[in-house]
Amino acid sequence: MVLVGLRMRSLPSRTTSWIYKWLSAPDSSRNRNEALDKRQADTCSWFLDGEQFRDWIETPGFLWIKGKAGCGKSILCASIIELLTTDPSLGTAYFFFDGRDSQREFQMYDMCIRSLILQFSDQCGGGIPKALVDLYSRCGHRQQPSIRQLQDTLQHILQQFTHAYIIIDALDECTEHEKTLTWIDEITSKTKNLGALRLHLMVTSRPLHSIETVLGKIGPGCVDAGEATENQDIATFIEREVTSKFERWDENTQEDIKTAIMQGADGSFRWVSLQLNALAKCLSPHEVKMQLARLPRGLDETYKRILATIDRDYIHDTRVFLQWLAFSKRPMKVTEIAEAATVDLESEDGPVYKAARRYQDPRGVFLRCSSLVTESQGMVARWILYNDIC
Repeated sequence: MVLVGLRMRSLPSRTTSWIYKWLSAPDSSRNRNEALDKRQADTCSWFLDGEQFRDWIETPGFLWIKGKAGCGKSILCASIIELLTTDPSLGTAYFFFDGRDSQREFQMYDMCIRSLILQFSDQCGGGIPKALVDLYSRCGHRQQPSIRQLQDTLQHILQQFTHAYIIIDALDECTEHEKTLTWIDEITSKTKNLGALRLHLMVTSRPLHSIETVLGKIGPGCVDAGEATENQDIATFIEREVTSKFERWDENTQEDIKTAIMQGADGSFRWVSLQLNALAKCLSPHEVKMQLARLPRGLDETYKRILATIDRDYIHDTRVFLQWLAFSKRPMKVTEIAEAATVDLESEDGPVYKAARRYQDPRGVFLRCSSLVTESQGMVARWILYNDIC
């Protein structure tokens, strides 16, 4: 790591652990890994090999990647992070905001700043940055720092790097995105700050008006991931999925599927994936044609159809599973979600445990919840509906 006169403090490992614990910085690497796992071969190169990205790598500046839900922004973010972290000379930190789970730590602005401080501090080597030690000393272990103190500490640490890269994903899922926007506006305007700090800052989000009003005026660095004409990732994804999942159908049927899905995709990988999942259930070419003739428009209509197809005989269990996923304080394992069915919350005598309701196969959760639930990193289940349509 190439640093510029970094002021460090050598402290006992136990004291360093106390400071990091006090900082209470969340780890969003789970989100990065989840996105990276979804990346298909030969995708994202339209951006990673492009001139705009190369310029951002070489020259301090700001870049905003916008796009509608499900267009692959998080996957692109994870790919950028993977590329940057292969070079140990680059100081790189990131944060993935996440509105899918009831985890406030991934939705709060100050948690983003805390995470960035921790990541850059870890890359300094040989101790802990003096700026962070001073912050801890001023506040004491019984008090937490203010937002301004956190921002100032991060800026002091950034000044020590020859080049620092920050990637922030899904800004629109931050419940305090106005505060985040204010910080971005400040850090990109002071001193023409990015050059002074040698900071390369990248943000992704949906093009909400409140976000576009601020980020749109910072500079010309903006890419629409869903509209970029050079982005052929969806075509590549469709080609690969149809070839592998629909090989039993003749060539004409496969071409019909590719054409119809590509025409309706409108830049959304999630929409494409859901339609291909539905088409995979067809048992004849006639059923495929019928399905293609009534493809839903957009994710809203897609999810309405999915909800309408849930078996009414088991809708109670489906509702229970989705409620647990929506309000749990942490990601849940499939076995944990399945166990929720054993508690009868509608009993006249209050909640009652009923062993006979236990699912013999916990993966029955996916049968009940259809395409509304997916898995990530082993047995961790995620509810994707909020992230896609909100």
